[in-house]
Amino acid sequence: MKKGDLIWQHRAPGGFCILLDTMPLPTPETQAIGWLEVDYPILKVHHPTEGIIQDPSYYYEVIEEEVEREIEAMSLAMAE
Repeated sequence: MKKGDLIWQHRAPGGFCILLDTMPLPTPETQAIGWLEVDYPILKVHHPTEGIIQDPSYYYEVIEEEVEREIEAMSLAMAE
């Protein structure tokens, strides 16, 4: 993932986001917010309803991976 990428949010409310920045390592500012080491890298994203937020990267995926997952799920459903 790189700045400007369109990415998919895998938590409520979900949906498309634009990646604004990545914080790969803890800083005094991010630790003060309460992020744990397991949460890194932290992504700064723009979400259409949530606005600009910071979130752990494990909630996000590049769009191509999400599309591939959906196509695979649809193919499996059609095969049944």
